[in-house]
Amino acid sequence: MKKRTIFFFLALLCLVGSGIYLYGERVAHPDSHQSGPSGSDAAFPGSSGEPAPVVIYGEIRDYDPVEKMQVKFSPILFRPGSPNPKPIRFDLDTHPGNFFTNSQPGVDRLFELIIEDVERPGHIDISSGYNEFLNSYLVRPGDSVMIRIDKLTNSMVFSGPSADLFKCQYDLEQIRIQQEFSQPQIFNFQKVGVLNEKQQNMLDEARKSFGRQPIVHLTMTDMVNSIEKKASELMDRHYLGILDYYGDKIDRQTYQILKANYLSFERERIARRLAFAWKQVSKLEDMESVKDRIEHIFTKYVQGYLMLEAENPERKNSYQYIRMQMAVIEIGELLEGKSFFELADSQLSPELRDRVVAGHLLDRRLQSSEALLDGLDLIEDPVIWDILNDMYERVGTGKLAVDFRLPNDKGDTIALSDLRGKVVLVDYWFTGCSACISLNSNILRPLAEEFSERSDYAMVSISIDRDHSLWKKSLASGKYSPPGAIHLNTGTEEVKNDLLQKYNISGFPHVMLIDKEGRIVNPGYQKLIYEQLKMDVTGLF
Repeated sequence: MKKRTIFFFLALLCLVGSGIYLYGERVAHPDSHQSGPSGSDAAFPGSSGEPAPVVIYGEIRDYDPVEKMQVKFSPILFRPGSPNPKPIRFDLDTHPGNFFTNSQPGVDRLFELIIEDVERPGHIDISSGYNEFLNSYLVRPGDSVMIRIDKLTNSMVFSGPSADLFKCQYDLEQIRIQQEFSQPQIFNFQKVGVLNEKQQNMLDEARKSFGRQPIVHLTMTDMVNSIEKKASELMDRHYLGILDYYGDKIDRQTYQILKANYLSFERERIARRLAFAWKQVSKLEDMESVKDRIEHIFTKYVQGYLMLEAENPERKNSYQYIRMQMAVIEIGELLEGKSFFELADSQLSPELRDRVVAGHLLDRRLQSSEALLDGLDLIEDPVIWDILNDMYERVGTGKLAVDFRLPNDKGDTIALSDLRGKVVLVDYWFTGCSACISLNSNILRPLAEEFSERSDYAMVSISIDRDHSLWKKSLASGKYSPPGAIHLNTGTEEVKNDLLQKYNISGFPHVMLIDKEGRIVNPGYQKLIYEQLKMDVTGLF
């Protein structure tokens, strides 16, 4: 009864848009900067620099009661879904009812959360099981919002003092998704003549997908033409239209963060496509004219992305802007023959450089500590330096591998430390990963046969599948791991996230090598070649 009374009063506060956000006995109170008028000249709640809570409360409706909700808060975000820096995770138990009528107590559920002492703008994810409702939404110290999630009608409604912030992001996301959905599926086959069976099957499946038609690039010239066309036709008016509509409803700092973020999505995609084209062309002969075209596109369009929103002081707080800058520096690295760190240091301001360098390192599979140490030498921001140094202490070459204890396929618990005295090759995979199947067939299985007689070698196969029956079925198929491997599963989502964060694993398959003393030899191979891996393992006996 007490909880129902609190929620009813809280909902009334949302309706009147109170400037003080009461939540039970807690208050999210904006500082004096918010007392002025709203709009582009106003500051966001908590903008004085004093920590303030973020209050999230809401209801969710589905055919069956949704009893669990998950919220992740990332004080610093470099990439959605990245294990580092580790987001703060909140597991919420919902309870029956809704704010007003309680007409369907078995279907409508309430949830609530206070994130304490938020110091700067961050991002939240809200989900339940496999269903994601909010993905990397910006929140600020002092924000308070009520969210109504209706899975029956696939809709969300926001109310409360910070509703306009969430409405703006929701509308921007709809534009982004619409643009992504309207783009054709591109297949880079670079093959003149009749398509092989695999290529034809891919095209047939693409033609079945609703609303998206495939485009086939049979030559590198086709691919490069497509990239240049996209770069020359880049349009921001849909995003700018949404931002202008909310311009007098959200504060200027928030407006600037969102603007930098959403203008960067398509530009990052273009830069990454151009880098891919260069890598492909570099493998072929007689491609000088195509290389010249790529360099022309980079100079005319992509290089200029570094100056996008150059006068925007909040661009450093936009994760997508940072990712776009990373992509431009990475293609520059390929074309100019200079190191990523050299280009970042010479072309970016220190505050942008620190974030771009950190994002680059957190995205990569570090085969050695050299790149990480080079990056640390550049970093001036103490918060970002601590993030990278913490990663170095966990995955640096020669560091003692972080221990783990996971269940095997027989129900027993196996610890990494149990394998001390053996050379350990660890492979992370999941069911449905085609690259994982290929790795097992071409590298892991031959390695298992090569070292099958050695008692001082262990192959550890770790699946992140949440469905144990699916994991067991995949093991039985023999597609994902070789015979004789130690088969482990990360189990719960919490254990999985913790393990991936400790080893900075964000892509699969992920293979790492550990010596007999339990020290890291290679924290994550960027390119797996059988002979090289065999040589690395042999050198540790």
